[in-house]
Amino acid sequence: MAEPMQQSGISLFAEERFRQKVQEGFSAEHDDRHGHGELAMAAQAYIDTARKATAAAKENPAGDFWKSSPPAAWPWHWEDWKPSSDPLRNLVKAGALLAAEVDRLLRERKTKSNRKVTVMLNPQEFALLRRAIALAIDGQQIECRTGTERIRELDRLQRATQQEQALGTRD
Repeated sequence: MAEPMQQSGISLFAEERFRQKVQEGFSAEHDDRHGHGELAMAAQAYIDTARKATAAAKENPAGDFWKSSPPAAWPWHWEDWKPSSDPLRNLVKAGALLAAEVDRLLRERKTKSNRKVTVMLNPQEFALLRRAIALAIDGQQIECRTGTERIRELDRLQRATQQEQALGTRD
């Protein structure tokens, strides 16, 4: 790791994130198993420790505040709590954890947008859906509803389809 004064915060975060992946095995798959905000909570724990250690160091420069047990916000087992005596190092760990959480959220968002939905329709419902799509393509607004409103809308679309079919057979 290069001397911190020669690097930016972003590069330190990236370097730490790389270390976490390579040395600790914290891959994207691993991070994806922490979908309840644990990565952000861990980052907050390191941020709080850095802040408190900085304040404590002003009062007692030789103190070992950082060796305390994990904060209440720490989401994992206490053995996984590895703070540093250096507040900067704790902030770098926090930044890398935040980067991991952002990456996880981006993957989650992409996965949600790529999901396929399968809908089972009978032939009549399929015809009505095709008609609704055609109307929407023509610029007409179609709303999806539930319950009795949906039935009324389906009936209206069915009547419109039947009328168009009747007009088409007359020509």
